[in-house]
Amino acid sequence: MTGQVVILGGAVLDLHARPVNGSPLQPGGTVPGHVRQVPGGVSRNIAECMAHVGRQRPLLVSVVGQDVAAEALKAGLHAAGLQSHALTSKPGIATASCLTLVDADGEVAGAVADVAGMDCLLPEDVRRHATNIQAAPLVLLDGNLPAGCLQEAASIASDAGVPVWYEPTSVPKSSRALPILRNITFTSPNAKELVAMANGLRAAGGLAALPVSAGMAEVSLDDPPGSPTGSSGQGMVRLRLQALLPHIKTLLQEGVLHIVLTLGSAGAACLVAGCVDALLRGLGPGQALAFGVAAAKHAAESLANVPLGISPAALEADARQAIQQLTRWDFPSSRI
Repeated sequence: MTGQVVILGGAVLDLHARPVNGSPLQPGGTVPGHVRQVPGGVSRNIAECMAHVGRQRPLLVSVVGQDVAAEALKAGLHAAGLQSHALTSKPGIATASCLTLVDADGEVAGAVADVAGMDCLLPEDVRRHATNIQAAPLVLLDGNLPAGCLQEAASIASDAGVPVWYEPTSVPKSSRALPILRNITFTSPNAKELVAMANGLRAAGGLAALPVSAGMAEVSLDDPPGSPTGSSGQGMVRLRLQALLPHIKTLLQEGVLHIVLTLGSAGAACLVAGCVDALLRGLGPGQALAFGVAAAKHAAESLANVPLGISPAALEADARQAIQQLTRWDFPSSRI
C-alpha cells in the first residue's frame, strides 16, 4: 500500500485547570490557578505522535462542530504537520471537549466530558474517505466511533486487504468492536477492556462470563506493576497474564491476530503510535513493541498529551534499551 495511514476516531479539546501555590480547591468559590487548552482525543493523539516519531503523516478522520474548539483542534493539527480536511464539520453540534480539574496535590479532583458530538459522525462520512482507506498501509479505529462507522470503516479496509488496528479507549466503548473482531488485525486493550471484550463475545454466544482467574483477587487490574499502588516484579506480571489467558484466547479464536495488552493507561496513545510506525517500517512484532514502549515512556514523562521533544533518534535509543530488556514467555496451550 502506498497511501497514508488513516486514523478514525476522537478529536477532543482538553481543558486542564489547576490551582497555583498549593491553594486548596474551594467548593462554591474561586481560587487562582492555571487553565491550559490542549488538543487531545485518542485518535488525534496517535496521529500527532506518529507525525513526531516517524515518516508517516496520518490522515485523521473525525467530526467537529463549527466553534472555537474546532478551530483550536485544526490549528493543533496544522502545527504538527497534519491535515485537517478530513475533520467533518457539522453545524449545531459542540466539538468534543473535556474539562479536568486537578487539585493542589496533582490528583484529578473531577472531570466533565462533552463528547456527544462524536455520535454525529455517520457511515456516509466514512465512505467519503473510502479511497484513502483502501490505499492505506494500515487503518486505525478507536472506540469513540459510533458502531455504524466502526463497521463501515472495517468493512472497507477488510475488503481491500488493509490491516485494522482497534484501540478500545474505555471499558464501555470496547464492546462496540464485537461485530468487527474478525476484521481486526491488532487491538490494544488494557486488562479490563480485554475482559469486557471477551465476555461480550461469550454473552453474544450464549455463554457465561469468565471472571479473572481464581486466586487473582489480590491483584489489581487498574494499576501497572511498579506504580505506587501496583505490585512489582516480573513474577506478578506473569501471574496477571496467566489470569488473562482465557480472555486472550477468546479474542484470538474470534480472529484477532495480535493483542497488545497494556497494564496501566499512561502513554497508551504513544504506545500505539510507536508500534504502528515501527511495523510500517518493516520491523517485527517484538521490535515494534519496543518502539511503542519507548514512545510511551516519553509520554509518561511529559505533562503534554503528546511530548513535543520526542524525536526519531531519541526513540531509537530508548527502543534499543527496551529490546534488551524484553522478556519472552511461552505458555502451554493447556493453560489457555
